Amino acid sequence: MSPDSSEMFLVVETQLALRDLQQAESQFKRYMIRVGCPVGLLVTPEELRIYEDQYLSNSPDSVRLVTQFDTSKVLSFRSQEPQVEEREFLFEQTVQKWLERLAANLDMSEYEPSLQEALRWYVVPALLEGTIQAGGFRYASRAT
Repeated sequence: MSPDSSEMFLVVETQLALRDLQQAESQFKRYMIRVGCPVGLLVTPEELRIYEDQYLSNSPDSVRLVTQFDTSKVLSFRSQEPQVEEREFLFEQTVQKWLERLAANLDMSEYEPSLQEALRWYVVPALLEGTIQAGGFRYASRAT
């Protein structure tokens, strides 16, 4: 987000599993249009998908899938937590920490060249321009 307004430069949705990719993608594209966000990431433990709004119309058809990558090439997430809510929260945290690390040092040398290029073109500018924060309800684990 912009540090001094509610403008979003990048929106990220994390999901443990996509049961219906078409439906999830359609909802995600509509959300990007509604909030006026130019770039979006749809992230599962298996796949990182990068979307861009081409600003051709106010419909989800204006948002296109730019590229997709195996998430294991970006971050590693393995959770054996029994509760789905806890796994979802841990996955959200993993993705947020990855973005924060990327913004802090911009070292992408461990990634394949095509992923480096996609991150430099679509993700890094948003990270450098704004602040990273979680949106919406977040599950908080119980203290034991």
